Amino acid sequence: MLALSFTVTCVLFGLRFLGFLEAMELKAFDHLMQLRLLDEGADPRLLVIEITDNDLSTQIKRNEQGQGTLKDTSLNRLLMKLEKYQPRLIGLDLYRDFETSADESDLVTRLNNERFFSVCKVPETDGKERIVALGIAPPKEVVKGERFGFADFIPDKDQVVRRFLMAQEKLSGAECATKQSFSLALARRYLELEATQYKYKDPFETQDQLQIGNAVFEYLQPFTGGYQGVNFGGYQVLLNYRATGAEPEAIAKHVSLEDVFNDRLSEQDVRDKIVLIGITAKVAISDDWSTPYGTMSGVFVQAHMVSQILSFVKGERGLLKVWLPGIEFLWIACWSLVGLGLAYYLRSSWCMVGLAGGITFFVLYVTCLGLLTWSNLWVPFIPSAIALFLTGGSVLFIVYRPNKKS
Repeated sequence: MLALSFTVTCVLFGLRFLGFLEAMELKAFDHLMQLRLLDEGADPRLLVIEITDNDLSTQIKRNEQGQGTLKDTSLNRLLMKLEKYQPRLIGLDLYRDFETSADESDLVTRLNNERFFSVCKVPETDGKERIVALGIAPPKEVVKGERFGFADFIPDKDQVVRRFLMAQEKLSGAECATKQSFSLALARRYLELEATQYKYKDPFETQDQLQIGNAVFEYLQPFTGGYQGVNFGGYQVLLNYRATGAEPEAIAKHVSLEDVFNDRLSEQDVRDKIVLIGITAKVAISDDWSTPYGTMSGVFVQAHMVSQILSFVKGERGLLKVWLPGIEFLWIACWSLVGLGLAYYLRSSWCMVGLAGGITFFVLYVTCLGLLTWSNLWVPFIPSAIALFLTGGSVLFIVYRPNKKS
């Protein structure tokens, strides 16, 4: 019987290694993330200003000229409004690779402000690092001060964003010439303005882990948790979305562009915070992404990323973590043995076997949810559940097979 349990565990671990269970494990991970028994509330260090469908149409009604979804006139007016409340940083999550309008000379000065950060897009490359799709340059006003970062996300095969590309090597000849993501650039600067202790260690220069202060961000390995053989190029970590209840966009207080223009924003909402500006419109243009919490606009995903860095560095929240493969193997083997024991010792009563199996599955489910909730630990749920029932079912088949023959 022990040989049966060992065989089932080895087969499941082999199938898992080959990636056959990855899709199910990722869906189970999403389910458990949604059910975490937490309500961490909004991150008080962040404010999101949304560019909604109404904001886009209102700019047209005002006959504002220029390129992009946020016209120069509205951007200049927005930055002027924010300036008086003294945010610590302003991050524009909109591509702006064009010249500033000559009619908005004040805007150039505001974009040159050391508080202002923006995004760019890294070119797409093939397996031989050849550029197959051009990227998007950052605004020229932010290049000199390196106040920009790439806004690229890395969705999984099912297009769900579960990983966070924090940094990557500069791509030779790219206009988006930076190692850091937009969220990392903002979080780094926010922390540097707060205290000198938050020194940054570049993983590509030190050939070590990415580190800010005493906080070490351990990068993802090719075989991490439910991931099997995924391309982990660059410096990636699991994205530990802040648990904010039913509304994932409650990561931060958020207001529309017109709300700001109509003075529906107080000094307390802005002072000393990171203000993120991004598109949330759905009709004319969309920047929506699938996440474990459902569809979310890109600017809110950026907010979760910035929040994760700040919270981890300050010791407020941990990163998601997994066990080493050897420990995961033992975990799956234990549940296989449990299935074996239940089926063997309760084999005289199918009713008892079914009841015990259901209770044990519930215990496994609650244990996995509890570990993810309170320890940020992602443990194998799907392989363990399969091992539990497959081993138990195999025992019952072996025990009752002779009776069927007779």
